[in-house]
Amino acid sequence: MCTFPLHKLLILCGICFLCFACHPDSGQEETKKTPYIAQVFDYCPAPGQFVNVIPQASQGDTKESILARAEELLVGSVNNGMVSLGAWGGYIVVGFDHDLVNEPDTVDFKIYGNAYENNAEPGIVMVSADENGNGLPDDAWFELRASEYDHPELIRHYRCVYYRPASLTDSILWKDNLGGKGYVSRNSYHEQAYYPLWESADSLVFEGSRLPSTAYQVGTTFKCPAFDWGYADNAPNQSSAACFDIDWAVDASGKAVKLSQINFVKVYTAQQQSLGWIGETSTEVTGMEDLHFSAE
Repeated sequence: MCTFPLHKLLILCGICFLCFACHPDSGQEETKKTPYIAQVFDYCPAPGQFVNVIPQASQGDTKESILARAEELLVGSVNNGMVSLGAWGGYIVVGFDHDLVNEPDTVDFKIYGNAYENNAEPGIVMVSADENGNGLPDDAWFELRASEYDHPELIRHYRCVYYRPASLTDSILWKDNLGGKGYVSRNSYHEQAYYPLWESADSLVFEGSRLPSTAYQVGTTFKCPAFDWGYADNAPNQSSAACFDIDWAVDASGKAVKLSQINFVKVYTAQQQSLGWIGETSTEVTGMEDLHFSAE
């Protein structure tokens, strides 16, 4: 009768255990899901004083390298850092690694920014569900109806073009579809290029809704009061006004849309507003959180 050495038997058992533990069917090595952002799909800021700074960018960067840098700041946490969306229209598109469920009669997710009293930089929020199941944000988008949705001074179908300056240290000209024009003006506090360094195009075009300007000057500074609810980077993170309900979703005609869950969120800067020496209004995002998340 043949016998198997005990030490070899123990080694063989150990190998079998490891193989079982790593086998995809066992679930032992699966990546844990997170209530926070899991992926940054797109980041396209309009020019601004914090562009090329948060996240850091330099000559030679590509869209891919900037997306990776944005993910370092936003994925899996709300405390790693922030990204700036620049002036009006600049946006970010992020996704979760699970269905973010629309629970009835309550808010469903939170967007973190750096707003505080009289320093609101509101961003319009849009949501999308992965209807085709391909894991990409290529299905229909729906705006979350917020407090100023019916404001008489809100401009829908607004379009703005920002032009690459002759020198990267120049202010940046913009023109809109209403015949307006202006500059994203440079200030002495931020001396880097304000036009995204990884963009090769000579102009950047954005379309969406433009919220009314709210800033007013007090002495040598400016105050930017918050809207009531429904915008990113509009209220302090501890405020209930930093939370969002999927039931606010509407289609392009303003009709309510029933979504059982979402997978993707888009935020874009919603005011075209310059504050003198302080600079342009630019929405910042430090993270997002599923308020109903369960690790089970």
